Amino acid sequence: MPTPNEDESRDDFVSRCIPIVLGDGTAEDQDQAVAICNSMWEEANKEQGKMSDKMEHKTVSGFVTKADEAQGIIECFFAIFGNIDQGDDIIHPGAFTKTFAERGGKVKVLDAHRTDSIMRAIAKPPLMLREARREELPAELLTKHPDAAGGAFAKVQMLMDTPEGRGAFIRLRDKAVDEWSFGYDVLDVDFSQAMKDGKEITVRNLRTLKLYEISAVLFGMNEATTTVSAKADDGDKTASGATNLPIADRARAWDATAAVKRVRTLTGSAEAPSRSYRTAFFWYAGDEPDSFGSYKLPFCDIIDGKLTAIPRGIFAAAAVMQGARGGADVGGDTEAVKGRIAGYYGRMRRQFDDDSIVAPWNKAADVDIEVQILEILAKHGYAPAISQVATDNQDDEQQAGPEQAPPTSSVLDQITLLELEIEQLEASYDEE
Repeated sequence: MPTPNEDESRDDFVSRCIPIVLGDGTAEDQDQAVAICNSMWEEANKEQGKMSDKMEHKTVSGFVTKADEAQGIIECFFAIFGNIDQGDDIIHPGAFTKTFAERGGKVKVLDAHRTDSIMRAIAKPPLMLREARREELPAELLTKHPDAAGGAFAKVQMLMDTPEGRGAFIRLRDKAVDEWSFGYDVLDVDFSQAMKDGKEITVRNLRTLKLYEISAVLFGMNEATTTVSAKADDGDKTASGATNLPIADRARAWDATAAVKRVRTLTGSAEAPSRSYRTAFFWYAGDEPDSFGSYKLPFCDIIDGKLTAIPRGIFAAAAVMQGARGGADVGGDTEAVKGRIAGYYGRMRRQFDDDSIVAPWNKAADVDIEVQILEILAKHGYAPAISQVATDNQDDEQQAGPEQAPPTSSVLDQITLLELEIEQLEASYDEE
């Protein structure tokens, strides 16, 4: 078997190695030969206890499960087990067990793997590193990647008294950056065949890894995850809700009570809320996460076995945030919750190609409230034809006094909620 020569680059060695391992039967095809030669290079150039440019990096779309600004703490999954990533690797459960035990306190938290300055350290060494089981993964991840078998979890405390640490925290909390990566050496690897995108490929099975650092980065390799919650600085109020769930057809009916029951089943929350249960709500009380009563503003249902955002559920949540049904007490998280809801409005605007879909707090109220209410009622057979209402309004305008102020956003959202309630009442009558 070939071995790297002194000062031989990785590319030169791999180029020299491939025909050898193909010729002696070690590799069955070109892909497997590349993987074997890369692994041989890494093994030969491994330096005990040191980080080097020979270290590999792997990235995932960052799954930030908590962001506590008061303490600068970020909790995230930085690696996912069991799925084939874009590098045709599979990380297997147990791959980090040894390195977490031996090197947990030595792992660095860096800005995009950069080691050219001590300023690149954006957090203390992780407060916690552990492997999480499949059932601990969020529902949205399992929906998108049903082959995920678990993940590597980290709890880190950002250096909030430095501009680098605080800046990184804010970007992660607000999802301006949602990718994590880690630097590692491969200690135990083998190869097998697997199907990917309808083709049989050679995958590299990563059995044991040596972890050097984790980094916040701009782009990822493993598309298995997404941000689900950000904790405000009051310590117990939490804006939540997965931000990249598939969106249902805009006309789909919304029954919050029935939807929540289905979400409980999918997320394994029959007895108490699981961690993934919060992905279906825009807010929950972080000081009582084990109480179903802590969860507010549901917006998801289960469609074809997948957690899905329902447009009318999102509209209803927006209406409540504007004061409908007495509003919702979300502590100091109002802006964070509105930001997550507004994100879905933006996605719906693009998906449905409708520029009128704008979060109520982001648009001017310029509609005739009476006409809009009666339009809704007329559609359901509870009011006179709108043409007559419009005629009456024109007569009123001729006798109108000073111009009235436009209606507030909360009134507009109550109109949206009115239509939802009428449809739900009709549905209940149909069932009876």
